[in-house]
Amino acid sequence: MGRSLYSLAKSSPFKKDSQILMKLGRKYGCYLEKLSCKSRMALRAVLTRYIYEKSFIISYLIVDAIADTLPVIDFGDKAAAISQEMQGLSDFSIESLVQILTLQQIKDFDAQ
Repeated sequence: MGRSLYSLAKSSPFKKDSQILMKLGRKYGCYLEKLSCKSRMALRAVLTRYIYEKSFIISYLIVDAIADTLPVIDFGDKAAAISQEMQGLSDFSIESLVQILTLQQIKDFDAQ
């Protein structure tokens, strides 16, 4: 996913998104490339919940989505930090990240 962040950053029409995505890629690229199936599903669930709730509640934050989506499951400190750093991304970029995570999940299933 780290390489995908760089590609998304370069193609993003939004300067702020590009900056956030490049920072995430530099800071967490290796970690994101090695996310487990369970972690990718959790991240997809959080980001999907965030984009959905944000359409109704303007002040809704990614930390809210983490708490609302994964109240019992330990999301992990690093995964939570990465998610929080995504705060401020456009809906377009969040949707794109969900698609990237989904494609990686499909590749993993095909490889098995």
